[in-house]
Amino acid sequence: VIKASKEGKHIIPEISPLLSALEQEYNTYKEAFVKQTYSGKGKELAKLDEERDDVFSQMKNYLKAFSEAKFVPHHEEAKELYEILKQHDLGLDRKSYAEETALLKKLIESLNNPNNQSKLRAVGLDMTYEELKRKQMDFERLYSEQIEANAELRMEKSASSLRKDLENTLRNYLKYIDAMKSVPNYKELYYELNELLKKERV
Repeated sequence: VIKASKEGKHIIPEISPLLSALEQEYNTYKEAFVKQTYSGKGKELAKLDEERDDVFSQMKNYLKAFSEAKFVPHHEEAKELYEILKQHDLGLDRKSYAEETALLKKLIESLNNPNNQSKLRAVGLDMTYEELKRKQMDFERLYSEQIEANAELRMEKSASSLRKDLENTLRNYLKYIDAMKSVPNYKELYYELNELLKKERV
């Protein structure tokens, strides 16, 4: 309809505002239709979550085994560090994104004090701790971006809602052409659009 009205044999300058409104509604609908429902960061976020879970699990399993081996050096340090993990929930890697992020943040803060840093070095987990901290930071950054992007998308009209707006604008445009069909040029455009719509319905 837009193309026929703009480029057809019977172009009428007076309908430009109506045609512009219709074209604008169509472009808005088209953009919303092709846009993803969510931010598109879901897969990347799941990957980062899996990576931080892996690092946390390695640290947890290592400290558990170390704390149970009573006659190895730094057994006490391992036991104390494992208790810290217990305090922050050993099953945090099975929590929701939001819960796990909050729990890991608190755990990292606890492990960050000089005394616990010394214990981590003693049991050989200082590099693992740094890796956990990096993974957590990467996840938090992307998680914040996803929340922001999804909030923006929710504020936008849905494609189905925009389709209704487009249909109403198109209907009003066609009604106007129909009402004006007794006027020269409008008549020809009316029949041209009518034939076009008939073909579309077939």
